[in-house]
Amino acid sequence: SWLVRRSPTGEPGTWSTVDNPFANARVDGVAGDSQRNVYVTGAQSITVTNITVIKNRPVTTTSSYNAWVTRKSTDGGNKWSTVDTFTYGGQNTSGNAWGIGTNAAGNVVVVGNAYDGQKTHWIVRTPDSSGVWHTIDDFYPGNGAGASGVATDAAGNLLVAGYAQDATTGNHWIVRRLANTSP
Repeated sequence: SWLVRRSPTGEPGTWSTVDNPFANARVDGVAGDSQRNVYVTGAQSITVTNITVIKNRPVTTTSSYNAWVTRKSTDGGNKWSTVDTFTYGGQNTSGNAWGIGTNAAGNVVVVGNAYDGQKTHWIVRTPDSSGVWHTIDDFYPGNGAGASGVATDAAGNLLVAGYAQDATTGNHWIVRRLANTSP
């Protein structure tokens, strides 16, 4: 399950669980921003139960999907809140956050993939100055893609690494660059 642990010293016996809100979930990355907030990101498996009536009898079916989840702590990990969840919505969609880092301005950036019901997209999301999260890169090159790592280079450009699939070259790694727009 989703599990975040913290230690004041890193020594054995000093670790404690500080965030464990979801069953059937995983944390895939942790980062801090320039305001000293701590973020964790990953995915939660959501189960949906449907009841339909067939020949006057209820029939129950279940299905599940992953929802991209990012949580934030403003006090060093004592209290946590969910600040972003993402899927394309609708039936047979999913979202998975795989990596987290910061841009040149010190703002958090989360990367991963999302399935829209037909194809898998490379997704990059970040909050604006009011805390509302936006997709800043939605990339689909043929047969699918997914982002797994993010970093900022010396010029302040945002670099996102992951995989892409296309008909001619198959599955291959890729790095995309978003030019630095910070003053």
